[in-house]
Amino acid sequence: SEDVKSMLTCLQKHFPDEVSLDRVLGTRKKKAVVSAAEEYTELLEADFYQDMPILPTSKEMLGQCAFEMQENMRTYDKCEDFIQTHFMLLREDYVEPLRTGIRDFLEGRHSPKDMHIYTGVKVVGMLSTWEGFVYRIELQKSQTRRIDWDKSKQLMYGSLLCFSDDEFDTLIWATVWRKDPDLLRTEGQLDIRLPSDPFDDRLEPGRTFCCIENVNIYFEAYHHVLVALQNMRPTDVPFQSILLSPQPESVPPGFL
Repeated sequence: SEDVKSMLTCLQKHFPDEVSLDRVLGTRKKKAVVSAAEEYTELLEADFYQDMPILPTSKEMLGQCAFEMQENMRTYDKCEDFIQTHFMLLREDYVEPLRTGIRDFLEGRHSPKDMHIYTGVKVVGMLSTWEGFVYRIELQKSQTRRIDWDKSKQLMYGSLLCFSDDEFDTLIWATVWRKDPDLLRTEGQLDIRLPSDPFDDRLEPGRTFCCIENVNIYFEAYHHVLVALQNMRPTDVPFQSILLSPQPESVPPGFL
């Protein structure tokens, strides 16, 4: 009732640390625009989750920018807000190590434990497979001969690779499509594919690139969940009465 609200307002005024009127009335403060990135040069405005790129953008990697996002709330006004927040948080969870790794590499202070650098990587051909076009690349023998490819976690299926042939002024993202230990041992070759477009003119046979692999994240695990979130409709969100309701109905104790 209004009398109860008036009393609570008076209590909150005199005891602001002990009384939270927002929590009692089920109202919330306006969401703060934040970023999960540890360091960034500029905060970019995020698009609607269905329009956001899953792969990192050049501004994020080369400009060290980050997309804004809403903080994670206990309840949400709309299903779209719920999906948007969790999509952006999950995306930033894998983008942040890549952003940091690219910065450290360009500054010459990256750790071999976190990043594997392959220089002189040559595109040797294209293959047509049941999943579409893939590219066959060849690593330098000096970078592959000492690795036990049967046990190594380097260049695992689904690992995200960053290619550049212009000192990282521009980037090409690809994932490992097939890792054949015998082919790597003998020829230093493996197959990659592009996660978004079927092919890229820059990856023509004969060209050589520098390739970066960040071992702190496994892109394939993120990729499928992010795609599923982008394809999710607001009506698909489960437990909406619990997750989205700002004023959950209070249930009186059983003894009353």
